[in-house]
Amino acid sequence: MNPFPLDRFTAFFLERQFAIKERLSPAYRNYVFGPEAVSTIDMAASFEAVCFLFGLCAFRRPESILDLGTGISSAIFRLSRRMAEGPCEVTSLDASAACGSTAEFIPPGTPGCEVTSLDASAAWLEKSRAYSLKTAGDDQGFFTWEAYAGREPFDLVFVDIDYTPNRPAYYDPVLTRFTKKGSLVVFDDMHSRILSAAYRETVAGHPHVEYDIKSLTFDFFGRFSTLIQMG
Repeated sequence: MNPFPLDRFTAFFLERQFAIKERLSPAYRNYVFGPEAVSTIDMAASFEAVCFLFGLCAFRRPESILDLGTGISSAIFRLSRRMAEGPCEVTSLDASAACGSTAEFIPPGTPGCEVTSLDASAAWLEKSRAYSLKTAGDDQGFFTWEAYAGREPFDLVFVDIDYTPNRPAYYDPVLTRFTKKGSLVVFDDMHSRILSAAYRETVAGHPHVEYDIKSLTFDFFGRFSTLIQMG
């Protein structure tokens, strides 16, 4: 297993950070501030986190992604895949309107990348599916946690499911069921003492290497993510 080159990724990401933010800002603003906003800025995954994920997809080009906890990340992952598969078209929400001058500066994701989005709430899942369709033109691959029968490992996993008190129960099943050697797993909301303690306890039982991405994902509310690579 080749260790994740965090230094090289950081240089790659910071060089393209402005372009990525310009690309994703319309979609994020519509998601939390628009007339038909789906969530609020303090409840949705942070803009910093989704920009990081978009950059990670461009850098790593995963062939399979597990989006665990649907929302703005569901649309961003599919938008990354859409960039790789053909010309970018403006949607009804103008979420892709920035596909002009900076398009060549941001390498696309992986054509044909499989994106699977799971959620604990069927009602929330449908909201996320509808927003993904408007934003990225794709509403496939959405399942509730209980209904999803797959056990295949994914190249990239983003963990941001359910409310904070409930989330730790998903940590070990996710690592056991959905990862393999070399899988990258991004745990969101590591500012939370509840979640960070549960994370530490869980990953201690799994071979892994941890990477500090706090400076790349830190937001206005003090939220940040942590990245691990499974060993």
